[in-house]
Amino acid sequence: MSYIGYPTITKTVRRGENGRVREKGAGSEIRDTQQHIHKIFFIHPEAKLEGNSLTPLWCASFSRMGGRTGFTCVRHTLCVLNTFMWVVGCSMLGAGIWLRLAYGGYASLLHQYAAISADSLCLAAGVITFILAFCGCCGSWFQSRCMLITYFSLVVIVFALQLVAGTLAFAFRAEVSSTLISELQAGIRRSFNETNENAVAITWNHLQAKFRCCGVEGPSDWYNIAAWPREEWVPRACCLPKYVHNPDCGKTDDKDKYYQSGCFVQVKMWFIERLHLVGVIGLIFAFVQLFGMIASMLLFCTLGHKRRSHTYKSYHSDT
Repeated sequence: MSYIGYPTITKTVRRGENGRVREKGAGSEIRDTQQHIHKIFFIHPEAKLEGNSLTPLWCASFSRMGGRTGFTCVRHTLCVLNTFMWVVGCSMLGAGIWLRLAYGGYASLLHQYAAISADSLCLAAGVITFILAFCGCCGSWFQSRCMLITYFSLVVIVFALQLVAGTLAFAFRAEVSSTLISELQAGIRRSFNETNENAVAITWNHLQAKFRCCGVEGPSDWYNIAAWPREEWVPRACCLPKYVHNPDCGKTDDKDKYYQSGCFVQVKMWFIERLHLVGVIGLIFAFVQLFGMIASMLLFCTLGHKRRSHTYKSYHSDT
């Protein structure tokens, strides 16, 4: 590599006190050579003078520039990503509150498992996402090692719980389906009351009208329930569209007037048809969690190194 010469130095160049360079020769004046070089040649401040030539420390300059750029890129990416996830968490919270207020009966379908209703799951997911995104965003932006390690630990716990829950649900999918069917049928027998519009009745009427189904596994689930003992009736919501305006359409023996398929199968098929969308959403969340774990640990270790090397500042507005 060729050296860049300094034009005003004609003889010997020696470093004096306080890091200043004394020039002997024409003029014999003392200059702040480092500052002068910065202004004219834009050379790294650790460049050193040897004889009549200047040796820039290009490798050190580029190394520092690259390290700082990589650290800043990871930090800003993690901050933006968690800001987006914070918005997603707020949206899930809003959706859970709306479901709880508008369709509170979904929690009544499963008396013993009300915690896994749609509104409860949305509320839980929203709160967890909100807390995780807050820790990740603040930890990366303010360079807080405490919040970064908290974020890393929480993401690891959530990721492990999701993996365990998914594995168990897949391994015991038959038992889960059987338990859901039994609980739904028990809820119909105990709590449904068509004359008094309770939460269970509103929810079942909505499901049966939307998915065009009747009962959990079929119309027989409605026979001899507490609302009409010793009667083989079905709710009016089970009736076909052309008979639904007749208030007694569910009290007839003509089975051609109401749906014959159960709602459990219909809802299951609805999810299967959208399984690709569920898979894409799951992969996106898995990628976000893995990136969050890796990025937060990189930032945590980098900030620890900066503290130990006495070059750490808690907050830089320019990085």
